[in-house]
Amino acid sequence: MIIEQIKINKELCDYIESLHFEVNSRKDLLAFAMSKEFINTDSFK
Repeated sequence: MIIEQIKINKELCDYIESLHFEVNSRKDLLAFAMSKEFINTDSFK
């Protein structure tokens, strides 16, 4: 396996990290809603 590294500045790194946090937060929220069957409610729609 070949692993290459790229260099990015701190601002871009922070931005990517914040996007990752947002995606995971929404994923967890949707998974919770689906597990409790909230997706079938008018509030969810």
